[in-house]
Amino acid sequence: MTCADKFREIAVSVTGDLAARDAVKGVLLVGSTAIGYADEYSDIDLQVVGQADAGERSIEGIHVEWTPITFDELEAKLDSWDNDAALYTYAHTNLLYDQLGLADLFATYDGYPPEIRRKKLYSGWFYGTGNAFDARKAEQRGDPHVKRCASVNAVEQFAALTYVLDEQFPPYRKWLFRDLPMELPEIDAALAGDGEALDAIASTLEPELREHLTDDRVENPYLYQPQYERLG
Repeated sequence: MTCADKFREIAVSVTGDLAARDAVKGVLLVGSTAIGYADEYSDIDLQVVGQADAGERSIEGIHVEWTPITFDELEAKLDSWDNDAALYTYAHTNLLYDQLGLADLFATYDGYPPEIRRKKLYSGWFYGTGNAFDARKAEQRGDPHVKRCASVNAVEQFAALTYVLDEQFPPYRKWLFRDLPMELPEIDAALAGDGEALDAIASTLEPELREHLTDDRVENPYLYQPQYERLG
């Protein structure tokens, strides 16, 4: 039995106990086990829809944790398309128990609508290039700490853009670089603050973005304010 199979078997077992409670209307498997990334360092994360207290237990040395959430709270996390982490989480959730039509809710949010996707692409480009600019200014000022922080932020936005270009939700930071849909050059150097490496990544993304954004927004992103916050 693989690690993933074992984790899922435990999740299903705990779900059976939770679903036996009358007030529980749904159980979601989220996190690394749901995505398929579980390893020996992972735990099992469940969300319980309905009236239930948070809880945890250890089974065969594996930590299992569940937290309560309401249907309205789930819907609010997804409704505005603001919360990329939530969109990614619920796009990959495993519905282990569902008496509320949660599958229909999640099917509504299985990908960005075209106009939202275009706005998300611009947001990632705006913040990515803006952070790269800040990194270059910090280098000129002789401030290595700001340079490093700004460089990391730029690379994270550039990496997130590869997912949006591939019509996926960008994952949260822990999984951001695990399965990049598009190869980006010199990531390690860019993360370390190398300005030429940051430029190389931006140059790789630029022609892809021109298929979705106006030339002016690609070439002069600082002239326009994005409608969404940073990706991820």
